[in-house]
Amino acid sequence: MNPADVTLAHHLALSLSDLPPGWTSTPHEDQKNAKADEELNACMHLPGTKLIASAASADSPDFTSSSRQQITNSVGVATKPSDVAMVLDLLSGANTGACFAGYLDTVLKSAASSDAKIGKSSVAPESFDALGDRTVALRATVPVSTKGLNVNVYADIVVVQKGRVGILLTAEDTLNPFPTGMSASLIRKVLARIPAGT
Repeated sequence: MNPADVTLAHHLALSLSDLPPGWTSTPHEDQKNAKADEELNACMHLPGTKLIASAASADSPDFTSSSRQQITNSVGVATKPSDVAMVLDLLSGANTGACFAGYLDTVLKSAASSDAKIGKSSVAPESFDALGDRTVALRATVPVSTKGLNVNVYADIVVVQKGRVGILLTAEDTLNPFPTGMSASLIRKVLARIPAGT
């Protein structure tokens, strides 16, 4: 793995200064679920949990707003652009929504508290600004019932390619979907830091 690509990935990932006032950050927690990962890999015919095995990657901190919105960001710098394009091809596949919905159902079932009832997740393509060389966006909707209240939790998954760089942004909100304009603005900040010709 190229050390310069590792340095670049860390430079590109979002930091708290990229977020509006009122947001806070905590060190990133990689929440793995072996069963869910295995099911997702099988559903999407992936060789492993890392989509680009040879890519240098970096995770941003986990960001939370005063209204409990959440954002995470990961950046990968691949050996060649076609490695990133392959990931977006996979995410554009006809079965991607069903695969991710099954993944969320498995993860949430294992993490749900005793007083919360998690409904069946749905994942569908999301309308989003065309950024970088190519953009794929998905929105997950998860119905939750707790203490007599029925709400939806929304999670947007946006992947953008720019040359050898792949940018992943996840944005979560409750009651209403996360504002896509803010997600696009944050991704543009990452894109602006990518050196020409990368």
